[in-house]
Amino acid sequence: RASRAGRRCCAMARAAWLLHAAACVALVAAAARAQRVASPVPLIIDTDMAFDVDDVGAVCIANALADAGEVDILAVVHDTGLPQGVAAVSALMHHYGRDDVPLGAFKGKFAADKTGPYDLDLTDNWPAPVKSYAQVPDAVAV
Repeated sequence: RASRAGRRCCAMARAAWLLHAAACVALVAAAARAQRVASPVPLIIDTDMAFDVDDVGAVCIANALADAGEVDILAVVHDTGLPQGVAAVSALMHHYGRDDVPLGAFKGKFAADKTGPYDLDLTDNWPAPVKSYAQVPDAVAV
């Protein structure tokens, strides 16, 4: 069994390591802030929102980066033929207060019947100015 002094020494070593780790994180964060670009990076998002949830995460991350001044979202286009796919995009952009960002949609037959569990939830239960691809221009035009 370790002595009381030995346990105290281990606890102090752990505390010193945690302090060092916290200092490293703070230094990395400061360096990242110092290297921010002078102007935001222009960004156009092309999404197939409906198949899986990764596109929801990508749109949310892009909006967080825009909030931080890192990117300027120029447009978001939905690239499957699912009529309400762009409505899910609209719900997310509306949530972030970016109804002014142009939306576009592919209006062909590819994956027109493919939907996921979250895109219908977004279109049915969250406010969005756009409810169908009929309300937006073709993706190429945007």
